[in-house]
Amino acid sequence: MRSTARHLLTLGALAVVLPASTMSAAAATVGSAARAGHHDSVATGRDRPQPLKIRDLLRAPVPASCRHKAGRLVAGHLPLRHPKGGADPGFATVLRSHGSHFLVKPVLADLTHDGKSELSGVLLCSAGGVTWPELVMVYERGPKLLGFVNLGDVTKAEHSDVTSMSAKHGDLRLTWKSYDGCCFQVHKHSATVHWTGSKLVMRNVK
Repeated sequence: MRSTARHLLTLGALAVVLPASTMSAAAATVGSAARAGHHDSVATGRDRPQPLKIRDLLRAPVPASCRHKAGRLVAGHLPLRHPKGGADPGFATVLRSHGSHFLVKPVLADLTHDGKSELSGVLLCSAGGVTWPELVMVYERGPKLLGFVNLGDVTKAEHSDVTSMSAKHGDLRLTWKSYDGCCFQVHKHSATVHWTGSKLVMRNVK
């Protein structure tokens, strides 16, 4: 009789212990999943493009220009190969010669009307021993090139240099001068760069 009672008590104890063990394992699994989910959300936050800063222009991708292939700037300059004994390949940069100042102060402004600021900058390039018309570039977060305007397509001159750039009413306001040679046929211009929703266009060119 005592043996039977002892056997029944043992079975009851097992019935109580097993669910508790199962619940502990389930709790541990949920805890691990929660921790994993937390890490995933943190990683996603790190991968999300951050708001643009002016200095992002120094490492931005740039389009093909002056016969140079498209590439990414390094410290404001496009790395170009210069074969020993070969011709000078020229340059492509957003900085003034031998300095750390931008050619034209970059502009941070919401040009696409999405509530986020885009970054605008100017690229100067050279090939064949002379500089070519400058490019006005607009970037979204990344930085990722949203679009650009080649001033050589707007004013037919050997050189076109941006003299000022600012944001106004959701557009980019430009002034520049065009000229041939060192200082011939000098003309001053102004225009508005507008985002249509799919590309940049020049408006009110004067």
